[in-house]
Amino acid sequence: MRILRKIHIPVLALLGLSILACDQVEPSVPTCSIVGHVSIDGVGIDGLVVTLDNGDSTTSAGGGHFHFDNVEGPSVTLAISGLPSNAAFDHTLYAVTVAPCDGTVTINFSGSYSHGRD
Repeated sequence: MRILRKIHIPVLALLGLSILACDQVEPSVPTCSIVGHVSIDGVGIDGLVVTLDNGDSTTSAGGGHFHFDNVEGPSVTLAISGLPSNAAFDHTLYAVTVAPCDGTVTINFSGSYSHGRD
């Protein structure tokens, strides 16, 4: 009986450690959707390229709208390109915090024509 106790205690201890290790959950990477609008003088502009620093990109459409789903954080940089040469924007680059996120982050790019339209 004494031999069994000596064997059982280390074995049970190892099993307990294994069970505890299985209960640990890897933290998930936070994700968000990023949506937005690109406009010049209040009018949505289609055909501009919106790019994340992870390499994902999309084109503004449907009146200047864009969206990205399942963007991993904790943060990304968002940029627009393909702008008309006679348009000026306050920002063409935004740093976006993805974590914590309530599901969607909205980023709008707005500009104005400097001298007439293309």
